[in-house]
Amino acid sequence: TSSVFHNVTITDNGPQAVLTGDTVLDEGSLGSYSAVDSTSHPDAIVSFEWDWDYNGTTFVPSGDVGAVQTHTWMDNGVYTVAVRVTDDDGSINIATLLVTVNDLGPSAVLNGDTDLAEGNAGSYDASASSSSPDAIVSYEWDWHYDGTTFVPSGDTGAVQTNTWQSDGQYTVAVRVTDDDGSNNIATLPVTVTDLGGPVAVLTGDTSLDESSTGNYDASGSSVPLGTIDLYEWDWEYDGTTFTPSGDTGVNQSHSWPDNGIYTISVRVTDNEGRSAIASLIVTVNNVPPLV
Repeated sequence: TSSVFHNVTITDNGPQAVLTGDTVLDEGSLGSYSAVDSTSHPDAIVSFEWDWDYNGTTFVPSGDVGAVQTHTWMDNGVYTVAVRVTDDDGSINIATLLVTVNDLGPSAVLNGDTDLAEGNAGSYDASASSSSPDAIVSYEWDWHYDGTTFVPSGDTGAVQTNTWQSDGQYTVAVRVTDDDGSNNIATLPVTVTDLGGPVAVLTGDTSLDESSTGNYDASGSSVPLGTIDLYEWDWEYDGTTFTPSGDTGVNQSHSWPDNGIYTISVRVTDNEGRSAIASLIVTVNNVPPLV
């Protein structure tokens, strides 16, 4: 009897991990992933582990197990999904998949007053704006948006008021920004109506003797919004062409050297350049000579 011994080395094949699933999705959306096509012959696969943000070097198990999994990324970016399969010999293999998660960005919504008179406050509300799954971190306002360049007014917050001092067509814009830095703009057209120009009021002496001094007052003049910036006087107004005498100010005095019927006028001009004229007829009596 003779015996011959040979050492035989059995090489472990190890498992072969295979990973399939969604490679493009929006932040906050659910991605589905499967490693069911992984193999390990003749051994059996005993575990599937997952890493949802694999750095290519260190596998960090998420705690999820099983051949099929779902996952949601709350922020946009490019992620590497990895599944690590282990067979009953303890051998492992990792398969990876690149996933692009798109930023949804916020959605701005703006409501508020669209018709108001100059000098009145309009109310505006952007609280219906949304940004899922991100959070809105800022609201900025532009009260004169030109449709191209957003110029922040310095006002912040979801709710604001604004007053336009001049009539016209305006575009209100709110810019909302989420915690990813993404933003969106919503606009609202606003019509501001004119309250009207100034109203001139003139009082004073209507009958006096020639060479006597008459006193005249335009302080009763007013403007619905703004200020009266200029008072001008015409001491012989012809009813058509206003000829400034050079006198200015709300109160004036004047004397006529000759008797007659005169029309005096005051022209008031407001801060927007709008004018109004008030007139007064003055009878200047003849003074006979004293012998």
